[in-house]
Amino acid sequence: MPPRRSTKKSLDELIHRHAELTLEVAFIEAIIETSHENFAHHDGLEPKSLVVTNDGRRVPEDVVSSCIEELKKTILGPRIKELDKLKKVKV
Repeated sequence: MPPRRSTKKSLDELIHRHAELTLEVAFIEAIIETSHENFAHHDGLEPKSLVVTNDGRRVPEDVVSSCIEELKKTILGPRIKELDKLKKVKV
């Protein structure tokens, strides 16, 4: 087994990255919540707004929901995992 490669980071770098990730997570969560509130069914209510393509087709509910879930999985999820790892770093 090869030796584990460790890249040391300064405390300042860790603090900066933590602050950066916190802001990113907050903004991404706001985007997801706004998208959900405006374009997806929730609490038994119809969406507030419709998404319409340039050629006049309505974007179906399942596409909206699928895209929101994809945002959570591919954009939000990795940032939350990285933030959790940073919280466990011992200095």
